[in-house]
Amino acid sequence: MGELYCCQKKFSPEIELHTGASTNDSSYNIEKREQKINNKLNLEKDKQISTLQNKINEYMKMLNNKNNIITKLQSEVEILRNKDSKKNNPKKKSKGLDNIGATCYMNATLQCLSQIEKLVNYFKYRGKVEKVIKKMKNQDCLTKSFKNLIENLWPTEGSAYLNKKYISKNSNNKYFIPEEFKKKISKMNSLFEGVQANDAKDLVNFIVMTLHEELNKSKANTVNNNISNIIFNQTDQQLILQNFLMNFMNENQSIISDIFYGVTHTVTKCSRCPLPKHNFEAFFFLNFPLEEVRRYKLEFITNYNLMLSNQNMNMNPNMMMNNNQTFQQNLQKIQLLQNNQVNIFDCFDYNQKEECFTGENSMYCNICNMQLPSTYTTFIYSAPPILILVLNRGQGIQYKIKMEFYTEIDLTNYVEYKENNNRIIYDLIGVVTHMGGSDQYGHFIAACKSPIDNNWYQYNDDMAFAVKDFNTQILNYAMPYILFYQKRA
Repeated sequence: MGELYCCQKKFSPEIELHTGASTNDSSYNIEKREQKINNKLNLEKDKQISTLQNKINEYMKMLNNKNNIITKLQSEVEILRNKDSKKNNPKKKSKGLDNIGATCYMNATLQCLSQIEKLVNYFKYRGKVEKVIKKMKNQDCLTKSFKNLIENLWPTEGSAYLNKKYISKNSNNKYFIPEEFKKKISKMNSLFEGVQANDAKDLVNFIVMTLHEELNKSKANTVNNNISNIIFNQTDQQLILQNFLMNFMNENQSIISDIFYGVTHTVTKCSRCPLPKHNFEAFFFLNFPLEEVRRYKLEFITNYNLMLSNQNMNMNPNMMMNNNQTFQQNLQKIQLLQNNQVNIFDCFDYNQKEECFTGENSMYCNICNMQLPSTYTTFIYSAPPILILVLNRGQGIQYKIKMEFYTEIDLTNYVEYKENNNRIIYDLIGVVTHMGGSDQYGHFIAACKSPIDNNWYQYNDDMAFAVKDFNTQILNYAMPYILFYQKRA
């Protein structure tokens, strides 16, 4: 207060008049002082703006340098790819894999994985793979073996991983001997030891999981806050989804999770309270038991036709005609199902069917604090860039179920999350086919669409040849076991 009082007295007109100064002089001095202060403030402001602008310029320069580096790397990759494309014709790229003792399951699986363009480019042109290999120098490393395989199936001149020792010729057909890869998976997993027959599905699971673990950039520990075990209403569903996605992205950062991982959404409803329970989980393949799919669709359509028959009694002629058309179409579908034939969309219908749990199987409700009859439904929340479908056939008559599948499938109605409301369409790029009377024995072959020329090739161990008529040779003939679909951009 003392300082304020002094300032007031210092500029008081009465005091300045008493000293002999005029009122005009006093006003002039005040204005001059204020102008001086404003000029100083403007200088400071200009200085701050200049400093900020310099920082922005430095940041933009760094950003431009980074973009230039990225552009340069992309150009180098494109040059390598163009060079690769010129030096190696499609025949060399449709290279077979030698059967080194009941390894047809491995050969068919590897052929399909090695036709996924994003995966191939990553292992051929990314230096980060080398860092992982060097880091795991004294450990078992599947990444190195897989890179070795990719380099030999898609050779680039001068590659450090080309091994002419394992390249042979048979009837003028060049093929690769995957001996090193077989030794590696046998050492890392006892399931693949020896020369006994194995399941291609088990190998897909092992390769995808192991590569993800080795290439995962995140070292975060698994976060388990039990948020999915709490009852949420429909609005709170977003909270649990955001929590799941945040944790998942924090814990999973690899080319494998980017390509293969999708998200399922399960909804559990108690028969007594209205609040649903939501849960989200990651998946990298969908498993369809074909006999269960067939029985489910047969029961569903039969019951639907019964409902249509009852409705016809109280309908006008036009509505009855529409019902009759649907009824006839359903009868044709029932006949196909009775003849052991299902299609790929039957599998997706089965996947999101509502299951009921009653009696001893009743589920515990956290709100009601007791076991009560409940319903359980699984949906696909988000679909991955590469969708792997496993078709379990079983044995005997079940094995003979004919699967109608397509080169293009529209899954828009089966997926909850649609970016920009775009349709979700997948194109077939690979088929693992099983021949034999059971999924426990037989022979595996593969058919793959080449990312180079978009033509289909069939791979039967060391034999690789172009597919002349895809509909006749694959769609209408094959007994598919694993399907590889790629999401359309």
